[in-house]
Amino acid sequence: MSKKILIVEDDSDIRAALVAWLEDEDFEVAEATDGVDGLAEFKRFQPDLALLDMNMPGLNGIELCTVLRHITDVPLIMFTAAGDLDAVEEAIARGATDFVLKDTGFDELVNRISGHLNIERQNISKAEFDDAYPAQVVKTPEPQSGGIGQTIELDAADGPGTLESPFAGDLWTWGGDYFGFRDGQNLWTYEGRHVGRFRRDEIFRPDGLYMGDLVDGRLVVDWHKTARRASSFTPSENRGGHTHFADREPFDMMLGYKDFPGPDQI
Repeated sequence: MSKKILIVEDDSDIRAALVAWLEDEDFEVAEATDGVDGLAEFKRFQPDLALLDMNMPGLNGIELCTVLRHITDVPLIMFTAAGDLDAVEEAIARGATDFVLKDTGFDELVNRISGHLNIERQNISKAEFDDAYPAQVVKTPEPQSGGIGQTIELDAADGPGTLESPFAGDLWTWGGDYFGFRDGQNLWTYEGRHVGRFRRDEIFRPDGLYMGDLVDGRLVVDWHKTARRASSFTPSENRGGHTHFADREPFDMMLGYKDFPGPDQI
């Protein structure tokens, strides 16, 4: 079955080109001319992914992204001009999955869309994820701190919030990338794969995807943005290449990219 993509773009020429290109790639495509129309079309069409123009009349891309993230978990990709990059960080914080520049080549755009749709990998439905839910919810984040969803502590010391994985402690991102594993009270992450930078006490992956917050020296992860399930897969017997995070250990300078400062240094 073809994957469904919604394009929300007020420029008719760009919109028509995107529709033609994506239909040639065997996607089922719907289109909307602005944010208000986009919201209505999203509810009608129920797409697997939405491509949102950043600047639109009525309801702009960031505002539409915020509304959609409260009703869906599907990838929301911001389609933006180079001059809009200052707004990308806000869009990510509001729940955007990724962003693509308008001058990006079409092949790259299709690759990014396909990657988020996991066309070549087995998807996990929300129901399957709920059945395998591996931790207690310790708080619900505010909209400005990564979008709606369930936030858990991956390195809780004891008591409520401690993660007990039913699948050998190995964690994966929603996109299918290996995240790391839990061993007792400790979190291990695979070197260089995930955390890219700090913004205040918020952590982002190298691709700009929001990962979580630092709260009292702990990594608090929004499950709607990163680690979504556990798996029995283990990459190596001796866990080679992993970085070890002991309980309550400071996360600054220990997140894979050693040259990134901790939040107190921003």
